[in-house]
Amino acid sequence: MGIHAYFRSLGGLERIIRCPGKFKFEEHSVAAHSWKVVQYAKTLADIEEQHGVKIDWKKLYEITSSHDYGEIFIGDIKTPVKHSSPQLRALIQQVEEGMVHHFIEEHIPSEFKSIFYTPAA
Repeated sequence: MGIHAYFRSLGGLERIIRCPGKFKFEEHSVAAHSWKVVQYAKTLADIEEQHGVKIDWKKLYEITSSHDYGEIFIGDIKTPVKHSSPQLRALIQQVEEGMVHHFIEEHIPSEFKSIFYTPAA
């Protein structure tokens, strides 16, 4: 299919409303949340740099901008639910990572797969 499948898939994050349920403070999409996480991390990293800490900006942006990409496949599940048991968290993570892996294998050309398979932190 090509890398355009990935670019098209990003629109899905705009249509997933984040954290439905009882403790919802504001309504926003997963994409809006991801953008806020990038901005928080950038601001905190800027402050750290002012104090002499070396920042790996590429890694910071890779991790923060894509940390919820798998929610395109499984939706947004509240953190307290995900972490209610180690077994449940492991199963959710396994399903999410498996679906992302399948998407990459199915849609991303071989020469670009290494971009999407970033090593774990």
